[in-house]
Amino acid sequence: MLVPKKEGDVRSKLNRFLRYLQVEKRGSQGTIEAYRLDVERELIPFLHQRDKFAVREVTKADIRAYLNYVATARGNCNATRARKLAAIKSFFNYPVENENSDRVDTVDVSKVG
Repeated sequence: MLVPKKEGDVRSKLNRFLRYLQVEKRGSQGTIEAYRLDVERELIPFLHQRDKFAVREVTKADIRAYLNYVATARGNCNATRARKLAAIKSFFNYPVENENSDRVDTVDVSKVG
């Protein structure tokens, strides 16, 4: 279930986030897999195209651009975009809540969407 460590801080944090969802939050396999797909297969490659490889490099503008991309280029409906945004918010809030990081190191996605 874990993502292989290939490059950068984003994938490392994703691995810890998925383990947290599985072990501590006891999330369903379906939810964990959906979050993994949304972040690993869609968001991370999009960010890499924008030369963003670490969580601290990601901005609200990047997240908004991603949501615009999935709406226009991929044709995702509002419900799908909302699910993706929920996964993104959960992922970016995870380091703040569980790794003693501060908001300076993470993107505040609380008002994106």
